[in-house]
Amino acid sequence: DTLYVMKQMQFQFGFDVYRNGAKGACEARNLGIKVAKGEIIVMLDQDVFVPRDFLKQIESAMSDGKAGIYGKMITDFKNFVEPLNSTTINAKYLTANCAYRKAALLDVGCFSEEFPFHRGDSELAYKLIEKGYQIEYAENVVAYHPLRKFRLSDFKRTMEMVEIDN
Repeated sequence: DTLYVMKQMQFQFGFDVYRNGAKGACEARNLGIKVAKGEIIVMLDQDVFVPRDFLKQIESAMSDGKAGIYGKMITDFKNFVEPLNSTTINAKYLTANCAYRKAALLDVGCFSEEFPFHRGDSELAYKLIEKGYQIEYAENVVAYHPLRKFRLSDFKRTMEMVEIDN
């Protein structure tokens, strides 16, 4: 159980654990943004691996004051240090590997909570861009992401949470 593991680790690594019964990822992320103490909000998927210098790479990529960055995703890796037979994804604005300035996120109202699981990340980026914020690709900010198999039950759960207007 993720909550149990996080509570066991929180004192060792010095972070807080919040649980709000969120209906979706966007609502949970908004809580995290609001309670975060730092100036830069880093977003990762729960199943990615990052190199030891990951946070330094983000700090460097954002040192010129831009509002956000999205990093490189490497999937289907065989070896964490030097991926073999990997697929590199330069997918814009995925929250699986990105960082934003907290002030910019708050300025645009954070994530739209109407997106329970998917597409909230793209919508957030477009809100930032519309307001004139700069978001850039940061090739040196790398996350290794295992490929996921699509399950019909995931799609059904997403569709049950989305209210469709006719």
